[in-house]
Amino acid sequence: MRFRCIILDDSPSLTAILARHATLYTDRLAILKLRLAALKSKKCKAGPESDSLCPEVFLNVVADKLAYTSSMFVNIELLDQFFYQFPREIDSRLLYDLDRNEIVEFARENPAIRRHLDLQDRKDKLEEVCPISTRTLPLC
Repeated sequence: MRFRCIILDDSPSLTAILARHATLYTDRLAILKLRLAALKSKKCKAGPESDSLCPEVFLNVVADKLAYTSSMFVNIELLDQFFYQFPREIDSRLLYDLDRNEIVEFARENPAIRRHLDLQDRKDKLEEVCPISTRTLPLC
């Protein structure tokens, strides 16, 4: 493959950077060709008894182990910290940053809690109008 590059600036630093990239790509291509040749060799195709002679098998095992370890790190370390910190952050914001009216307004966003708060308000208003002095009187 040939790549064409348009150089807008003839500065030596840009040319050096492009040359460095070209050599890196050439080296990477040589490594990939070597790995492909190793995979196509008779030693790798001989079967499970020749796995130790094939470098790709070892590299696949290492890559799988690294992927597993990194996913476990994400699951255990980062998500565990999030699940530990998130409820505490909500509690601290609800308890310390809001006043009584804002807490009630936040609670009313949940329909079940809103119905319960409405029922509690009606009960409080009834008790104001008709104070319960004795349990034997059903009405005021």
